[in-house]
Order: sequence, then structure tokens, then C-alpha cells
Amino acid sequence: MSKFTPPPNPLLRLLNPRIVIYLILTLALAWLMHRQFEAIKRRSGQTNHQSAPAKEQFYIRANELGTPETATRPMLLLLAGTGDDLAGLQKQLQEKFARQYSVILLNCQGSADYQNFFNVAQLPCALLFDEHNDEIGRMQENIDFEQVSQWLDTYETKE
Repeated sequence: MSKFTPPPNPLLRLLNPRIVIYLILTLALAWLMHRQFEAIKRRSGQTNHQSAPAKEQFYIRANELGTPETATRPMLLLLAGTGDDLAGLQKQLQEKFARQYSVILLNCQGSADYQNFFNVAQLPCALLFDEHNDEIGRMQENIDFEQVSQWLDTYETKE
């Protein structure tokens, strides 16, 4: 080495042809991914724009929020198993106890998940929950209109 020649640049060893080709391919791949992302975003924007409703509609009006029909009520949950037809019972109970209770029918139809979740040994069964979704009673035998009505009347007088 002479006195006037600079030392060799160590970065030149890094710029071999393989590194340059990999760099160009990586930049091309990033550009293609960006282009595809923009196309997907445009497509989803078009479908969302077409399916969006023209005007927002609120199903609950402000004057209905304070009415007794929308106040929280205790819930009577009827669990029906395979072959149990409790739809008529649900309809009768809704007609009689429309102001006091929300009557809901749940068809379990052989699914053990419902029985495990509600901790029920046999079906049909009636479960009573208060306004805060705490269970306050259950009835597992004699699920008919007269028995359930008397049972609900006893809980109504306790409160």
C-alpha cells in the first residue's frame, strides 16, 4: 500500500451480486403486496358502500325507554327436552304474566351443554331469575300451566 491510496471500503464486500438481487426482489415483493392491499381495500369499500343503508333507523324510540314494557323484569326460562312441547305453555304464561315476567322457551333437544350450564338433572324444567339474572327458583316436576302459575304467584307474593 502506498502512502496516498485510501484503505479499501468494507461495505463494498457487502454489495455482491447476490445481495443486490435479493434487495431488488424484496422491494418488488413489498410493492406487489402494497398493490394487492390497495385493491382489496378498494373492493371492500365498494361492497360496504353498496350495502350500507341510506338512513340509520333506531328500533327503540326515545319515548319508549321509560315505559313499563321496557323495564327489566324477572325472567322465567322454560327448558324443553326432546319431545317436550312447551310452546303452548309459554304462550299461556306470557298472556297471564306479561307485566310481571319475561317468559322464554329454550329447546335443548338432547344437548347436554344446556343441562350442564344450567345445572339441570332432568327436562322439562322451569328456572326463575330476578332482574339481576340471579336464579331465585327452579321447578323440575309438574311443568303445566296450573302448577307454574301457582309457583309464580308464590314468588310474586314473597317480593
